[in-house]
Amino acid sequence: MKPHSGKSMWSKRSPRVACLLSHRYPVESDRAIYLEIDKIAEVLDAEARVFHSMHADPIQCAEDLRGRIDSQFFVPPNPMFHWNDAEYWRSCHGPRLDSVLEALAGALGKSAVEVYHQREVQAALSCARWALAWQPDLVCTWHLGEPALSGLVTAMLLGVPLVCMMHSLEGSRYHALLDLFADRAQVVVVSSASLYERLNRAAVRGRVIEHDSSELLPLLRAQLGRGANGPRGAEVAFRAPVADVHVPQSKARPCLILGTERTGTNMLSEMLCRQPGVTFVGELFNPRFIKERHVPWMSGSDTDQAMLLWLRAHDPVALHARLLADADRALCSLAGLKLLYVHLMFDDRVLRLLATNPHMPVLHMRRKDHLARWVSFRRATETDSWFSRKSDVPRRKAHPVELEPLATLNYLSLSEKLEARFASVVDDHPVLDIDYTEFVADMAGGLQRICRHLGFEAELVEASSRKTGSHDVRRDITNYEQLYQAFSGTRWESVFQHGEEHS
Repeated sequence: MKPHSGKSMWSKRSPRVACLLSHRYPVESDRAIYLEIDKIAEVLDAEARVFHSMHADPIQCAEDLRGRIDSQFFVPPNPMFHWNDAEYWRSCHGPRLDSVLEALAGALGKSAVEVYHQREVQAALSCARWALAWQPDLVCTWHLGEPALSGLVTAMLLGVPLVCMMHSLEGSRYHALLDLFADRAQVVVVSSASLYERLNRAAVRGRVIEHDSSELLPLLRAQLGRGANGPRGAEVAFRAPVADVHVPQSKARPCLILGTERTGTNMLSEMLCRQPGVTFVGELFNPRFIKERHVPWMSGSDTDQAMLLWLRAHDPVALHARLLADADRALCSLAGLKLLYVHLMFDDRVLRLLATNPHMPVLHMRRKDHLARWVSFRRATETDSWFSRKSDVPRRKAHPVELEPLATLNYLSLSEKLEARFASVVDDHPVLDIDYTEFVADMAGGLQRICRHLGFEAELVEASSRKTGSHDVRRDITNYEQLYQAFSGTRWESVFQHGEEHS
């Protein structure tokens, strides 16, 4: 365990090019474009990444494309995540978003409100938020489809140059946006002579050239050097803006456990709750609890549940202030809650808890063995059993699970992106990184370090929960050899070459 540095994938060392061409990556039909992107990156001495929302199935992927699997930039395709990211632009960059929506509305013959609620526009706004964190200096699109729409929206919101490679318009649903693309792009590259003539006759603002033109790379280099407008980076994209909100003072200090499923967050919160003067209320913002109108709260508190429901729905910061006030009345010196990454992906307002409590200590739970965590998550999901107590008699025997290769790839990739996203969110707080495997191997020492991070000395307690599963992850997977073969040659290959002594 060590304090978290929080730089991860967002650190920028060279110019960056965001490329958008198709939902799935990699696919056989785009092979020539991948080589074109590789050449652009090499000639411009830049880092080029394909932004995509679907992975190729590692079982069906061509052998020579296997090394490209999850090597680019995966944008989670969840519609609820998209909605939250769209709301980020509306709340934090309203005028900029309005300008984009008005341009799209004019081209499509719809109102800005209708455009905002379109599924593909919501997805584009989500892509733009991830891109804001990654900080591209240039956006390049291929084809004229939904990914290209994401590229257009991203370039307009971030204020970076746009280059449109319009190789083919056949079958495109976005002909109505053709003139907008050509007018907003700094460079338009076409393969069709008729399209070249049409765009030149239309006198669009973008420079129109043919695909085999020798001008292409010099023009790209010139656009790459233009730079972007306004601040960028993960702290801009993902942290809640500091608002002028009055937070009532309380003697009870706040703390936060942050992590994802199957990283020991339940175990740690239960052990801390047994320390003198400490209370934890668990997952206040769990979407399942919200749907069931359940608010986990301090035992013995006389706070009205209706009031807690209202505060959670309308003012998460006030709900947190109420928790500290109730803890203060209960003579507790420390009041904590638990947030999982996925909870934060549904509602950015929860992040204001951190912005209004800049000194709140954070315990960031991780699990280095990604495969062990995935096995544990699948088993818990199938059985709806998320907590195994030592007092359970008889001890439940963990059953092996079958892991589909594509579902495994989606889980590994999404987990990595969310961990990096929320590590950047808490990077300006007092953060202690805790690895699950190291913690369960030395609970006494780990608990002492955690409590010192929170400002007090620990009373040693045993965890009431216990690990489930075998000591060798391979025994917990019925199709381990299939996974080993499926991920051979990918960047996740090492995950299947060794397993932790784990639960």
